[in-house]
Amino acid sequence: MVAAGELSPHSRTSVTWPQGLSPFKPELVMEAGNRAVNPGQTEMLTVGSLSLLTTGSDAGTPLVPFEATSAAAAQAARMAARLAAQHPDYWPETIRAMLAALGDAPGRYAPRDA
Repeated sequence: MVAAGELSPHSRTSVTWPQGLSPFKPELVMEAGNRAVNPGQTEMLTVGSLSLLTTGSDAGTPLVPFEATSAAAAQAARMAARLAAQHPDYWPETIRAMLAALGDAPGRYAPRDA
């Protein structure tokens, strides 16, 4: 597990690139479920009950677990869409900058109608 404010273990970085040559990529960590530790504390497990839920493709299973980068991308897209709807005159680059700024302030901002 990582401490609050640290890079997600599902993140991909360019740490193997030579210093100064990697592109700047703001990190925005969104809720994407959680993981569990096995009883022997030797392995991290993905557990459906700790994941977010989304709609399934089968009527017999209307809700299915959804985690990691797929769930986080959906959360970030929702936030971007809400900002764009509230500020239709903002450029996409402005929305991106707003999201990156929010990523630097964990716990400081909360949606009004969540």
